[in-house]
Amino acid sequence: MKRGIFIASAAVVGGIGAFVFPAGAYMPGVLVGESPAPLVNPSGSPTPSSSATNPQSRTLVGDTINTRYGAVQIQLKVSGTTIDAVEILQAPSGSNARFTNYAIPILIRETLKAQSANVNSVSGASYTSQGFIQSLQSAFSQM
Repeated sequence: MKRGIFIASAAVVGGIGAFVFPAGAYMPGVLVGESPAPLVNPSGSPTPSSSATNPQSRTLVGDTINTRYGAVQIQLKVSGTTIDAVEILQAPSGSNARFTNYAIPILIRETLKAQSANVNSVSGASYTSQGFIQSLQSAFSQM
């Protein structure tokens, strides 16, 4: 529980503005899990893709969880048992977008840090957090 309290207090102290995105401009792939554009291969030979170099690399899609403010669905990119990226396929919008845009980066960061579905809800975004966690658990059940 201390972890959840710390996250909420850190967000208040650090300023909420760091996690707020204009409505409709939330692009999770830009924040987490996306590498910059690949460098040009000077040899001209094809660069092997990550799936060719790591046959255990796969994408796991969580269930769509309907919450009070809208649907939440996540997607995990994993290599073996390591979570490489968390992407949001669906998230509440509209009047709840402010809370969603605040909570999603925190939930993604905590998932990557924990490397499990054992993450705390974000204070002020309980419904979105619970939908995220349930979708995350369903994705993990596919591992």
